[in-house]
Amino acid sequence: MKIKIENKFFNHFSNLTLKFSLDTFASVFSFDARFDPDNVEHQKIFKPLTYPKIEIFSNDMTLLLTGNIVNNSFTSTKTPQLVSFSGYSKSGILEDVSIPESVYPLEKNNQSLTEISSQLLRPFGINQLIESNVSNKMGLVYEKAVAQPSQSVASFLTQLASQRNIVIGHTKKGDVYYFNAFIGAKPIRFYNSYNLLSSAVSINGRAFHSDITVRRQPSDDNIGVSTFDSIKNPNVKQERSLCKVLSSGTDTSTIEAARNALAAELRGISLTLILPKIDFKLLCGQVIEFQNKELFIYKRQKFIVNEINYKEDSLGDTMSINCLTPEAFTGGTPTNIFDMQ
Repeated sequence: MKIKIENKFFNHFSNLTLKFSLDTFASVFSFDARFDPDNVEHQKIFKPLTYPKIEIFSNDMTLLLTGNIVNNSFTSTKTPQLVSFSGYSKSGILEDVSIPESVYPLEKNNQSLTEISSQLLRPFGINQLIESNVSNKMGLVYEKAVAQPSQSVASFLTQLASQRNIVIGHTKKGDVYYFNAFIGAKPIRFYNSYNLLSSAVSINGRAFHSDITVRRQPSDDNIGVSTFDSIKNPNVKQERSLCKVLSSGTDTSTIEAARNALAAELRGISLTLILPKIDFKLLCGQVIEFQNKELFIYKRQKFIVNEINYKEDSLGDTMSINCLTPEAFTGGTPTNIFDMQ
C-alpha cells in the first residue's frame, strides 16, 4: 500500500493497519515511521495537533481512505525507535466535536435530515452523499428535533437517522454517506472451512428480545393516531420484551424506530473470517455467503461485510473481515441462520 501526506508520497513506513467500517463515521488507520527531528519535511507533516491530511492507496493506486493524522506517539532512547501515528477518515472529526455555535439554535423545527445534516457538516468542510434508496426518508420533516449542547455532531445525526432506519457511513473521500444496505445484491464471494485461515461466530444472547415496542408522546397534529409500534423477532423463543421511547419525530416514525432497534440487536450475531491474503475487490457493504457446520451454520447463509482489516508488515499482508446478517441493517424479519433443515 502507499501513503500520501499533505499531497506528497511518504515511502518510509511500516506496520500499516487499516480498519474499514460500513456504518460508522470513519475508518481508522495506524502506521510506524522513522522521525528525523532535523528533517524540515518531517517537522511539517509530523507536528502534533496540526492534523495533516493523509491519503492511503492500494499498490495499483486505488484510493482506500482520505483522512487526517490525529495521534502521535514519540519515544527517545539510546536505540532509535519508530514513531507511531494513527488517525481516521476526514468525517471522523464529527465524533469528537459538539455542534458549533455558528449553526445554533440547537432546536431544529420543521426541517429534514438533509437540511439539518447539511447545516452541521458545513463548518467542517465535509460533504454528504445521499443514496437514492433513502432520499425520500431524508426529505421527511422533523416537527421538532433538539440536540444537547455537549452532544457530538455524529451523535445527533445518528439519533435522527435511527428514527428513520437510515444507515450512516462514510466514503473513501471522507464524506458522510446516508444509505440502506443493498441486501438484494448477489454474493460476491463464498467462504467455508477450506478457503479461509480461520473463522468464528459470536452470539450475544443477552442483546436479543422477542418483542420490541417503541413509544412516543402523542402529537397535537395527529390526535387519535397510535403512538406506539411493536416488532417481533421470531427466532427468540423465550419471552424477552423491550420498550424504547422515541425522543423526536412524527407518530409514524415509531415503526421505523422499532425496525432500527431490531437491527441494532441483530448485531449480536457476528461472523469473523481470516483470509489467506488481501482481497482489495472485497468491500464493506458487499454480500458474501458462508457455510461451516462447526460454527452451527449448516446451510449457505448470506452476510454483509461490515468491517475489513488490512495489516501490512515485515511478515506479509493479512486481511480479516467482520460480517453481520442482512437484517442487521434493515430491521426486517431475521432469517434463522442456525436452522439445520
